[in-house]
Amino acid sequence: MNWRFLLITSGVLGLLSGLLPVFLGDEYLFTTLPIAMMFSSFFIVPRVKERKLPSAIFVTLLTAVIAIVVFFIYQFATRDTALATANLKTALTNLPLTVLIISLAGSFVFVKTNEWTEKKRAQFEAKAQAKAAEKGKGKSQNDSKGKLRSFRGQKTYVPHATKKRYRNTKKKK
Repeated sequence: MNWRFLLITSGVLGLLSGLLPVFLGDEYLFTTLPIAMMFSSFFIVPRVKERKLPSAIFVTLLTAVIAIVVFFIYQFATRDTALATANLKTALTNLPLTVLIISLAGSFVFVKTNEWTEKKRAQFEAKAQAKAAEKGKGKSQNDSKGKLRSFRGQKTYVPHATKKRYRNTKKKK
C-alpha cells in the first residue's frame, strides 16, 4: 500500500476543507468537510490495488480529522476563546455522525462501484479480444493498414467509383 499517497491526499484535502470555511464563513465547515471526504475516497479507491475499503475509510477519517483540527486552530488563534469553544462544541456534537456515515457508506459505495466497473471493463476487453481474434482468422496477417482500420472501426478503402451521384447543393447567384 502506498502510504505516502494516502497521507498526501488526505492532508491536502483536509487542509483545503479546513481553510475554506475560514474565508467563506464558519458555517461552511459542515459542507466543505463532507465534500472533501468524498473526494478523498474518490481519488484513493481507483489507485489502491489491495485493501481498498480500509484504505478509503482511513483516508476519509484522516481528511475529516485534519480539516477539523486546521479549522479550530485558526478559530482559537483569531477568535475569542469563548466563541471558538462554542463553535468547537457545536461541531463535535453535529459532525461525528456525518463523518462516520460518509466514511463507511461513502467509501463502501465507491469501492463497490469501482469493483463493478473493473469487472465490466474486463468483460468488455475479453469480448473485444475474442471478436478481434475471430475476425483475424480469415484475413491475411500482412495487411497492417487493414488491421488498423478494422481496429478503429473504419471500413476498408475501395478504389473504384460508386454509383451514387453527388449534386451540387449550393445555389447559383
